[in-house]
Amino acid sequence: MANTSAHRFETVVLGQGLAGSALAWKLHERGESVLLVDRGDESSSSRIAAGLLTPITGQRLTRYPDWGQCYDAARKFYQFVEKQTDERFFSESPMVRLFASRQERERFLKKYRDADDVSLCEESALPQAVSSPFGGFEMLSAARLDTKSYLTATQKYFESRGGYREVTLSLPEDLQIEKDQISVPQLNVVCNQIIFCQGFEATKNPWFRDVPFDAAKGEILTLNVPDWRESRVVHAGLWVAPENNHRIRIGATYEREQLDQCPTEAGRTDLLQKWNQLQNVSREGDIVEHRAAIRPVIHGRSPRMGLHPNDARLGFFNGLGSRGALLSPVLADQMIGLLCEGIAVDDKYDLHQKVDLT
Repeated sequence: MANTSAHRFETVVLGQGLAGSALAWKLHERGESVLLVDRGDESSSSRIAAGLLTPITGQRLTRYPDWGQCYDAARKFYQFVEKQTDERFFSESPMVRLFASRQERERFLKKYRDADDVSLCEESALPQAVSSPFGGFEMLSAARLDTKSYLTATQKYFESRGGYREVTLSLPEDLQIEKDQISVPQLNVVCNQIIFCQGFEATKNPWFRDVPFDAAKGEILTLNVPDWRESRVVHAGLWVAPENNHRIRIGATYEREQLDQCPTEAGRTDLLQKWNQLQNVSREGDIVEHRAAIRPVIHGRSPRMGLHPNDARLGFFNGLGSRGALLSPVLADQMIGLLCEGIAVDDKYDLHQKVDLT
C-alpha cells in the first residue's frame, strides 16, 4: 500500500553541484515540483571550483565551440538566479592570459588578429606583478562564478520551499523502484523520476556505474598576498584569481592516480613553484587554505546525459568537468527537453553514444 502521507515530487535531483543545481532551477522555472538531495560535501569539485568562464583555453589557444551561445545562456541564467535569491555571485570582467613562448604569441596573432572579444595586450596593460616576457592577450568576454556562494544561495532558496534535503543515500538500498513511483523511505518522499547528478560519486551508482570516467584530482591554494594589485584573473600555466582581504586563489593541479579529496604536499609544492616562477619578485605568501577535489570528467572529455534504457524514470546528467560554470545552464536546457518534451539531446552529449547500459 502506498504511503499517502509521503511528500510527493515530480523529480528528485540527487547531487547539488553545478549540474544538479542548474537542472533544479530549470525544472522549478517550468513549474515542476523538484527536490534537491545532497550529501553536503564542502570539498566537492563544484564548491571549490574557480568558476572561470573564458572563450580560449589550452596550449593551442582553442576557442570553445558555441562559446557565444553558451556564454549568453550562462549570463542570462545566473542573473536570473541572482534575482530570485537576492544574492550576487556572477561577475563579468576581462581576464588576461600570458604567452608561454614566442611561438604561442604568433599562433594567437594568426588565429585572432581580427577577433572582437580578445585583444593583444599593450605593455602597459600587462599585469605588473608577474613576469610576462612574451606578452599576453586580454579576453574581453569573460566572467567568474563564485560557485560556493551560488550553490549556497540555491540550497537556501529550495530549502525555504521544502525542496532541499541534506542526506547521504546508499544506492540501491535507499531507493524503492516501484511500478507507479519511486520511493525514498529515509526522506518520506515519493517521486515520478530521479536524476543522478552525483559527480564522481556516480562511479558507485548501480544503474550508471559502467559510465567510463577519466576523472582527475585537482588541488587549489588560497594565499594571503597583501601587495597583489592585479584585479583581473591571470592565466599563465596556472590561474591566479583575486579574492577579498588581500587574498588570491591559485590552481589547479591534475592528478589521475590518487583520486581522493586529500590535499597533498606534492600538490602544494607544484602550485607554489609555478606561482614563484610567475612573479617578478619572490613573495610566496601565507597559505590560508589548501583544498582538493575530484573533477568528474567522463572519458572523451564531454558531458553526458540520458535516461536509463531499462527504466526511463532514472536519468543521468554528469561529466561537466572544469567547464561546469559555463556549460551547466545550456546543458540543463537539453536535459529539460529530454525529460519534459522527449527531445533527443545532441549526439556529443548523449549518454548512449558512450556506453551500453542494457
